[in-house]
Amino acid sequence: MDGYGKPRSSRIREAEFFCLETRGGGDSVVSRFGTKLRREGFTLLEMIVVLGIFSLALSILAFTLISSRKLLVDTTGGAEASQKLRKVYLSLEEDLRSSSFATTAVANSVTTTGGGLAGDAFWCLSSEDPVTEQRARGSDGRALWQRNILYYPTVPSNHATLYGSVCSGGANAEGYDSVCPHKVLVRKVIDSGPATTPADPDSVETLLTVADITSYLSAPTGFQASLVGAGSQEARVLLPNLLTFRVQRAPEPTRWADELRFRIKITALDDLGKSVALGTADLDRAPQTEELEFSIFPENP
Repeated sequence: MDGYGKPRSSRIREAEFFCLETRGGGDSVVSRFGTKLRREGFTLLEMIVVLGIFSLALSILAFTLISSRKLLVDTTGGAEASQKLRKVYLSLEEDLRSSSFATTAVANSVTTTGGGLAGDAFWCLSSEDPVTEQRARGSDGRALWQRNILYYPTVPSNHATLYGSVCSGGANAEGYDSVCPHKVLVRKVIDSGPATTPADPDSVETLLTVADITSYLSAPTGFQASLVGAGSQEARVLLPNLLTFRVQRAPEPTRWADELRFRIKITALDDLGKSVALGTADLDRAPQTEELEFSIFPENP
């Protein structure tokens, strides 16, 4: 008997029961009598579940980031395209303030390599004095025409070098090319015939004919337009990445007899990516193509 009133052998067995030893590399604790006591931790199944949830959360986060970036790129590309289109609109509006509907003309522009038309050539007379930038008028108040202003779409002469390939192009149902997005819009200022003097009513400029305009539709080298054509005084590329430039004179004559309707489309080349066969795919309704349609009513009588 011990001091607690129990047999000594019973106390020894209890002590042996609580004498624990570690086996199996620390995965569990086993008593001397084979009883397993589990340590705190995760089972394999729990780890798989946690990793699955973590992977799902990462996937959702990655999708959100990619979608946000794409939205930012699309928004930025759309904003840049809108600014370029607005620049053309403002230029046309400014020129037509000094013109009249009767002194405007439209013809087909050049033909692309694929056989479709690059767009329409549009030109008008302007009464603006190139020196004072004021409208020149005679003693009777009538406009004294000073210059022909020409807008036309074309393809750079070094297209292959500039873009690394040649667009096959092609004509749509209306005969216009809607495949090549590498066209440019050129603006030229022309003083054809004898030099025009604002103070001399007898030296006014006359509207160029369709036959006359052909010699002015030169292709620029890169984005540098040249002064090709008699009397060319100014030439510059107004808009790159052009897909369509269309002009209609009085498309609804019974409603608006002096309406000039413009339709311009440009393509955001950086947004096309590898999903579009550039140079062979029709881009007329592509998401990367931005369109602006507007009408202008010339102010001069």
